[in-house]
Formats: sequence, structure tokens, C-alpha cells
Amino acid sequence: MIGTVGLLRFDFEHRHAEVGYEIARRLWGRGLTTEAVAAVIRYGFSVLGLHRIEAGVLPGNDASVRVLQKLGFLEEGTRRDYLYSKGRFPSFRWFSLLETDAPPGTAR
Repeated sequence: MIGTVGLLRFDFEHRHAEVGYEIARRLWGRGLTTEAVAAVIRYGFSVLGLHRIEAGVLPGNDASVRVLQKLGFLEEGTRRDYLYSKGRFPSFRWFSLLETDAPPGTAR
């Protein structure tokens, strides 16, 4: 196993979900995360009928931001103290991609 990628926090009434991913550090920088996230996004839009896919990134995780930007996600802002983790409430940078945006991996 090299990592995970998937959709979570589904809201089928409003046709949106969140994408989450992680990959083994030894495989960073090879484009595998971008490729896997792109496949999941295509599935979400074409098979599940989602309209919006969101992603949260911890501040300082520039590699994850680059993955999302390559796939056409736009930054919307910061969700302050978003989730409780390891004894604290980190804030997350928040991104989204709509089904009406350019297909994942294409220029806008």
C-alpha cells in the first residue's frame, strides 16, 4: 500500500463531498497523489453526480496545496479551529472544485 485517497463527508442532498488523501513520504514528488486524486474527482462528478468537491489543508502543507491547484481547485479561505486533533484545534485552508469548472488537470 502506498497511500489512500477517497471521498468523505458526503451530502447527497446538496451534491457535495470532501476529498482526502495521503501518500507514503518515500513516494512524494512523483505525481502519484495528483493522479489518484484526479481519478477520484472524475468518479465523484461522473458516477456519483456530485456538483462540488471540497478539500481542507493544514497551513504549511504546501505540497498538498500544489496538488489541489494542479487539479483546478480554488482557495476559498480558512476554516478556523476546524477539527480537534492531537489535543488542539488546527485551522484549515479550504479549497473547492465544481463540476462546471475545467476538468481536473486542465488549464483554465
